[in-house]
Amino acid sequence: MVVKIDLRANKQAEASEKENNVLYYAVFAMAALFILSSILVIAKSAWRIYSLRDEEMSLERRTAANNEKLAVMDAEFKRIEAQNRDSADKLDFVLSGLPVVEFLYEIGERTPDGVALESVSMSNAVASLKGVAFADEEVLELGKALAAAKGVESVSLPAISAGQREGLSIRQFALEVKLNPLWGVLAEEESAEKRDSGGSGELKDGGARGSNEAD
Repeated sequence: MVVKIDLRANKQAEASEKENNVLYYAVFAMAALFILSSILVIAKSAWRIYSLRDEEMSLERRTAANNEKLAVMDAEFKRIEAQNRDSADKLDFVLSGLPVVEFLYEIGERTPDGVALESVSMSNAVASLKGVAFADEEVLELGKALAAAKGVESVSLPAISAGQREGLSIRQFALEVKLNPLWGVLAEEESAEKRDSGGSGELKDGGARGSNEAD
């Protein structure tokens, strides 16, 4: 008796199992590749976010530093602007045509003995003087002397009050002096010189006529 065994079914099963294994490995490889790609994408995104955050912080630091520099520059600009205004005011005062130097010289020459000036301040065309003296007459004498000074338009009545200094009775005073413009002082000097020269010329002419008549 001959027995025949059909092995094709086993071969088909083995082939099918191999195909399933290949498919399984392929699916597993694709899944692993997908997971790896996802991890790479997530890592790249996280790095990008970190980089953006670092750039943002760096930008904030630069902005803060620039703001500090701008604040310093603004403060320096305001200081220079204030200094320029002060210089302009001083220049305007110098160019205002007031005989300041001449007036200060006149103060030194005309201040009587017994009078001590403590402060002299200038504002526009007015000089404010403050000081002390031993008697009212000395203060009045100072006012009269300044009224006759060159470049002075008028002198106010002095405000006098009693005081004490180191056990001595003194008179504290304050007065204001209005100054003429420098061009007015120069014009007055020029007219005075013309009057003087005219008077001397008339004297010469009169003397010449007298000598001719005598002849």
